[in-house]
Amino acid sequence: MAAHVEVIFCDDIRLEVSNKTSFIGTYLADMVVESFPALLPKFCIHASVVCKGVVRIGQIRLRVMLDDACLIDTGVFSPEAELSNPDEVDVKSLAISSAFVLSPFQVEGPGKLRVLADVDGEELKSRALTISQGAVPKTF
Repeated sequence: MAAHVEVIFCDDIRLEVSNKTSFIGTYLADMVVESFPALLPKFCIHASVVCKGVVRIGQIRLRVMLDDACLIDTGVFSPEAELSNPDEVDVKSLAISSAFVLSPFQVEGPGKLRVLADVDGEELKSRALTISQGAVPKTF
């Protein structure tokens, strides 16, 4: 099974009337704050574990990490337990998604934020968001 973790770091996640999801104020690779500690009223992470090939997942666990500190831990859960008859499902690809909301989100110092996924004993890492101090660009 080929699997990876996709993440979107943003200020807000909204479910629209048309059943679309909007990500407001997205961050690509860096978040720059004026000073530490920094207090954000709301910070969101949308994480998806994407699997290709013949997919059978027994257990999965997601953790939001700021450096070595675990901010959120979903605990272990079984996606197949949600299916009425998993033996009759022939899945060629699978995406398991979760939205995490930290409100408020206080950051004490610089660091790297990422999502770790443990999929049947294999650890997968998302890309990181680097949080640093500096001059915040002005918007027009």
